[in-house]
Amino acid sequence: MKQISLKNIDQTIWWDKIKNGLSVYMLPNKNVDHYYITFTTKYGSVDTEFKIDGKDYKVSDGIAHFLEHVNFNYSDNVTANDLFKKYGSDINAYTTYDHTSYLVSSSNSFKKNLNLLLDYVQKSFFTKSLIEKEKGIIVEEVRRYKNDLLNKLKFESNKALYFNNKRNVRIVGEEEDVKGITLDEVKLVHSTFYNPCNMFVVITGNFNVKEALDVIKANQNNKKFVKVNFEKVHRKEPVKVKERKMVIKEEMVNIPKAIVSYKMSRDLFKDYDDEELDNYFYIILNNNFSSNSKLYEELKEKKMISRMGASATIYDDVIVINITIESERINEVISIIESKMKELEMDEAGLVRKRRVNIANLINQYDDVEYINLDIIRSLVRYNKIYDNLYEIYNSANLKKAKDVIRKMNLDNESVVIMER
Repeated sequence: MKQISLKNIDQTIWWDKIKNGLSVYMLPNKNVDHYYITFTTKYGSVDTEFKIDGKDYKVSDGIAHFLEHVNFNYSDNVTANDLFKKYGSDINAYTTYDHTSYLVSSSNSFKKNLNLLLDYVQKSFFTKSLIEKEKGIIVEEVRRYKNDLLNKLKFESNKALYFNNKRNVRIVGEEEDVKGITLDEVKLVHSTFYNPCNMFVVITGNFNVKEALDVIKANQNNKKFVKVNFEKVHRKEPVKVKERKMVIKEEMVNIPKAIVSYKMSRDLFKDYDDEELDNYFYIILNNNFSSNSKLYEELKEKKMISRMGASATIYDDVIVINITIESERINEVISIIESKMKELEMDEAGLVRKRRVNIANLINQYDDVEYINLDIIRSLVRYNKIYDNLYEIYNSANLKKAKDVIRKMNLDNESVVIMER
């Protein structure tokens, strides 16, 4: 077992990789009365094309989410909920574009809960009747997603942005995708990507590190897995956008909404590490578009917006900035946003404020065992490592580099998606 000492914040993550390839990350906290365990596979909705031993495979869109649902069946008449109910534990699961996580949280029965989580996720109980039963449930979920206006806006924005990146497909898939999923597909995905060498466990909160690792090793030693040589196939995404402007008509819209997006090459920022670049984008966008920015206050005072926020995300070779707006004067506000993007502001006082807030949040987040668990997952999936120097990255943020990031931004590839009645 090894230690990852998080510099300057007095926290230590314990890490081990057991014989079958399963990685375990543990961050104990005796100041809380509960624990939070997640079991994650690096398999998400975008991973529909892959190679196994050189052979090409293509599975249905939405299958990662479908498998998450059907995997709760432990046997014909027993579900994961039944297993955990007697211990009063909270369980759940979620699927994203790039990973699927199963979780349990409780303040007691640690060994039981940990064993049960490992067992039901790794147990492959799939039958044709269960697959068919689950299809009806998930088709209804797909319909609910389509009726969620903000979710639909984000989805249409992704469709306008991407040519090849499978983020242009709903995580849940479409109704026809769900209806076409087969038992063989489910078994193939589970046996390939729910292999220990493609998974990891994260435990945070009040627990004993040695006891946890002993439980996991004993559990995994009683199981046999065949290592699979797989390769995910992700097609290169061009920097240009697919649609520059889209207007969606929705009867249910009370206040028009829009997402203004900018797509640019990751190569523009070769001198920056991913986490460092993430931090600068956060500082810059927060300074210009957050609820405490000058622009937000001005637009709010003039009653031009009811909502506005911005984010940036690195997706492999491209970076996408999204500015989300809700406004009765949507086109006017979009023009203001476009002008602001060409004249982004950053001064020393603003940067120092953001830096202090980031550091305070970094230190305080370790008392939130759920948040820090999910943050560890994010880092492992996105960067394949845990940064031990986040304090240094946040504390070393400076005006010269912030302005350099602003200068290097390329705003040529813009996409605007508007949703209105």
